[in-house]
Amino acid sequence: MVQYFILVSLLFVCHVFSLSRARILFETDDSRFSYEQRLLERLIILEQESASLRQRIETLERQTSPVKVITEARLSKNYDIGANSRVMFDVEVSNVGGGFDFSRGEFTAPVNGTYLVFVQACLGFSNMWLDLNIVKDGAVVGRVFSGDDAYHSCGSETVVMELHSGNKLWVAKVAGPATVLNEDHGRNSFTVVLIR
Repeated sequence: MVQYFILVSLLFVCHVFSLSRARILFETDDSRFSYEQRLLERLIILEQESASLRQRIETLERQTSPVKVITEARLSKNYDIGANSRVMFDVEVSNVGGGFDFSRGEFTAPVNGTYLVFVQACLGFSNMWLDLNIVKDGAVVGRVFSGDDAYHSCGSETVVMELHSGNKLWVAKVAGPATVLNEDHGRNSFTVVLIR
């Protein structure tokens, strides 16, 4: 009977041990499955966050990447100019940003910013002079004088100003007996550059 009791006890211990081992294995498998599930969920979240961050970076790069605005227009030949008329520059040296409209003889600011504006006017005859205004939306913001008693002459003006998107600039004769801008002895030009 003792042997039987030992045998039953041994079988009981083996059975309990095998159940316990199966439970440990099951828990380990369950725990491993849970861990892998949590890891997979975390990877999905990280991928979504990464995509969101990539999108934000691209947006910021577009916002902070410098916009280029560079316009230089010139005359192709001597240009007859009447009183109070715009200078219709007809040669595109540069029009990055597309701000210059040759049909209207004016520059339109494509973006807000600080712009450098340079205008040069040249005359081919002595004893002549003229004044050209640099005009912003109808208001004079600069003036170019060109003239000399004995020589050909070129005069220029440089202005730095704040422009808002849509502001317009042009060059117009305001005074003086000269009626021709001369291309033989200098370059008549209108340059606008976004500097900030």
